[in-house]
Amino acid sequence: MPLDHWQPLPRRAARLAALEGAFGGLFIPGAPLAAAWWFFDLPGGLWAASLGLLVGLAFGGWIGHRRLTRTRWRLDAQGLGLRRDLMWQLETRIPISRVQHLDLRRGPLERRAGLATLIVHTAGTRLSAVTVNGLDEADAERLRRRRPVSLPPPLPPSLPNGGEEHRLHPWSWLFVLLMQLRHYFLPLVALLVFGQRSDRDPMWAQLIPLTAIAALVLVSVLQYLSYRYRIGNDAITVRSGLLARNRREIPFARIHNVEVRQNPLHRLFGVAELRLESAGGVRPEAEMRVLRLDQALALEQLVRQRGQAPQPTPGDAAAASVLPSDDEQVLLRLSSWDVLRMGLLSNRGWALAIAAFGVLFQTVPRPVMDDAIQRGGREAFGYASHLHTGVTGGLVLLAAALLLGWLLLRVLSVVLTLLRYHGFTLSERDRRLTVSTGLLSRTRSSVARRRIQAWTLGESTLQRWFGLRQLRIDSAAGGPSRDDDRALRELAPLAGASACDGLVRHLLPQLQWPPQQWQPIPQRGWWRLSLSTLLVVPLLTAALYWRWGLPALALLAWLPVSLLIAHRQMARMGWHLDGQFVAVRGGWWKRWWRWAELDKVQGLRLQRSPLDKLLGTASLHLDTAGAHGDVALALRYLPQARAHALMEELATALARRKLRW
Repeated sequence: MPLDHWQPLPRRAARLAALEGAFGGLFIPGAPLAAAWWFFDLPGGLWAASLGLLVGLAFGGWIGHRRLTRTRWRLDAQGLGLRRDLMWQLETRIPISRVQHLDLRRGPLERRAGLATLIVHTAGTRLSAVTVNGLDEADAERLRRRRPVSLPPPLPPSLPNGGEEHRLHPWSWLFVLLMQLRHYFLPLVALLVFGQRSDRDPMWAQLIPLTAIAALVLVSVLQYLSYRYRIGNDAITVRSGLLARNRREIPFARIHNVEVRQNPLHRLFGVAELRLESAGGVRPEAEMRVLRLDQALALEQLVRQRGQAPQPTPGDAAAASVLPSDDEQVLLRLSSWDVLRMGLLSNRGWALAIAAFGVLFQTVPRPVMDDAIQRGGREAFGYASHLHTGVTGGLVLLAAALLLGWLLLRVLSVVLTLLRYHGFTLSERDRRLTVSTGLLSRTRSSVARRRIQAWTLGESTLQRWFGLRQLRIDSAAGGPSRDDDRALRELAPLAGASACDGLVRHLLPQLQWPPQQWQPIPQRGWWRLSLSTLLVVPLLTAALYWRWGLPALALLAWLPVSLLIAHRQMARMGWHLDGQFVAVRGGWWKRWWRWAELDKVQGLRLQRSPLDKLLGTASLHLDTAGAHGDVALALRYLPQARAHALMEELATALARRKLRW
């Protein structure tokens, strides 16, 4: 049977899905429904509660059967297509050139029914694993044998082999131990300060902490003794583990980010921590904790040189002819005034204060915290009552206290920003970007220009008043679960609008930025951006009115404000598409722009919610590697016909383009 048109799944797959759905329906919603009926002693008793289980069984079976019968798939020249239409309509396209590998899974029931589950893996984020359930076993095998046609080729040997294996620095075990102890620092402090210890405790109870620390020391030493690395022609080989021995080959061509970190203790010992990250991983490919500083910098330079050869594409002909150079070009350097201004315009103080309160409530016993709050409140009100300031004076004191708190938070934001961004320098050498930043803990992170997957430009209201913006990137090594300070994300934490646009034009000379024309979003249905407010505020107002009466109606004043914000947001939304890249923009108070080259797009997904079906609209999502959850690369609320046409246009374009790492 040809695979290039939409095909349904076998009927036996729907029956199997109904069986699995019925089993799940027994627990949700069957079990809660039966428990509620029995708990509230509703009419019918046990028989009615049993009927609730049957309702859950039938509902789950119906959902499972309907989900499979409304699923279609196809494989054509553009790649794999998957369409589902239950309540939300989803259509997914994965170009063959974007497929990393395919997995085939067969459970006991699937084997008995002659079915299989196909899992298509890409380097994307939201579409990193696309699952097709209930395929006929023969179709699944044919799909699995359809190998990607344009995966990146292996890097040819370029430099002589280093040969011998190397150990980490002799003091490596100490830094591993400190890293492990850091996770238990707060509970240990809380135990020492607030814990109750009796003189009658047995000796073995007092030796438990010392035994735990000794075990951590032993583990750290064994980790140091078992860790080896070797530099090969086109890869780094890492050996680790004592009982379970691991060997990992990390090709230079797959290393997307190199990070060298130094904190004050590292500087005291003259060492540094090195991390190597590749595409699609949740953890770094290698963490070398620690190396001598000169060894870490030399290894960073070696990775740059041996990972230089990009895939030859017509658009990169000039880039491929660039030879390694020792000249480093500084693209952006933040002065002390720039860092100070960034701290004043940021809200890092609020984030730290909230986190500190959360830690206190988690570690300090509840009675101690309640007593401290009550005692502090009594002292504050007692002091205010002795002043005899009256209503006006009380308001002045309250305003002064709020102003003082705001100033303290601003100072805290400045201090945190100074610690993180002091000496921020963005430089380029051999078509590789490097960021050096930090006051006490100095971080040096780098990424090749071709590894950049998507770009985000943003500005808050205060930043817009001062003509400032932020420029961030997504690299394939920095997935959504990564720590924000690990992968290189910020090319310009805060810079002028013209400076950010200049950086984009320098790093993406083939693109025209900013676009001369943005395609607007139809204004029909603009109120949907405020739908949650329209639903929640009246319900919350009704509940508060029942408790406090007429003053609760003041909450309804937020409705027109929310509708105004929604209207302005929809009016500013837009998109741009040409032969090189796709871009979207949005926001009103906080504005943003996001774009990606077409060669970096991993997959497409067309999505329609029940409200979209009512309004005749659809949203087209584009997936890239290393995407973060702050802003999505999506063309939202387009007319349905326009969204389908754009999806077909992009699917055809991606099928003709090779994946460029």
